[in-house]
Amino acid sequence: MSTNEKTTILIVEDYDAVRLGILSHLRKKQHQMYFEPVHVNTIDEALIEVKMRRYDVVLLDFYLKDSAKEHPRDGDLLFHETAKMLRPPKVIMYSKADSLEVVDYLVLQLNANGYILKSSKSLDEIVPAIDVVMSGETYFSPEIRRKIVRYQSQKEIDYIDRVILQAFAKGIMQKDMSNYLEENGKPLTLSAIEKRTKRLKLHYNAKTLTELMSIVVRQGLI
Repeated sequence: MSTNEKTTILIVEDYDAVRLGILSHLRKKQHQMYFEPVHVNTIDEALIEVKMRRYDVVLLDFYLKDSAKEHPRDGDLLFHETAKMLRPPKVIMYSKADSLEVVDYLVLQLNANGYILKSSKSLDEIVPAIDVVMSGETYFSPEIRRKIVRYQSQKEIDYIDRVILQAFAKGIMQKDMSNYLEENGKPLTLSAIEKRTKRLKLHYNAKTLTELMSIVVRQGLI
């Protein structure tokens, strides 16, 4: 991304030290990308922000202790609200949670665009993660990616996965895939197709659709 392009970022983090640390880090990296960060510490504040203005990226700590004390809801509400938008922001998780159950829910069900595992080195991942998701790809910390790959390696791809891969091989674009599948008696929403495509990329450890197709063709799967 050009350094002249402004990237609006909403930081949703309830710990002051972490939130201010992220802000300080982004300011130091302004020579790489032009950031315009805004920070809040509750889901309620985040919901107001995303409704008031358009953000390119939301950096989200999914479990916020302050909101949890008052409301039985966490970051999933923010996902559902942004999904309704004409131009939804890219959502990057920034969390300590690394259990398979949580990763599966956030990445494969809520369809997060990225997942940074909080650690002593996680600040260094923020700018590369923003760059990756703004280019249309997904970003995962190495530990999260390894966990997902191990998890997905235990699952076989199903018939619908193969139909989707075959459609891609025919040159069908992802945005046209839903109509194509419905015409062939296999109705599937665009959101479901996107999630399956993301899962297939993770399953074969492919960063792009082109790389995924190269792998499955080479392995004789289509």
